[in-house]
Parts: sequence; structure tokens; C-alpha cells
Amino acid sequence: MRVTTTLALAFILVAFCAVAQEESKKPKVSTNALTDEQLAVYRAVLKDYMKDSRGKLNLRARPIL
Repeated sequence: MRVTTTLALAFILVAFCAVAQEESKKPKVSTNALTDEQLAVYRAVLKDYMKDSRGKLNLRARPIL
């Protein structure tokens, strides 16, 4: 009886975890353009990130056609 109860609880726990992982929230995308101050910060961060790199940094989600 104790083994059956333990197995049932383990099954319920695994099933609950599997259901919880199926939900994925998409990030919110703003429809507003960035302000001049936001663009300046964004450029400064990218410039600092790329200072030791000689390659290109691809920021597009989709390739240019």
C-alpha cells in the first residue's frame, strides 16, 4: 500500500511538472520607437560589448532577404 501511494504521488508530481513546462510566455514587443536617450544607451552598450571583437554582431531576428 505504501509503495502504491508513493508511486501515485511521484506520477502526479511528474505530470504536474510536465504541464507547467508547456506554458511559455512570449516577450512583450513595444510599438513605440526608442527615444534618443535610449538609443544612445543602446549604442554605448553595443560599442562597449564589441570593443574587443573584430567580427560583426548580428542583431536581426530574421535574415535580410
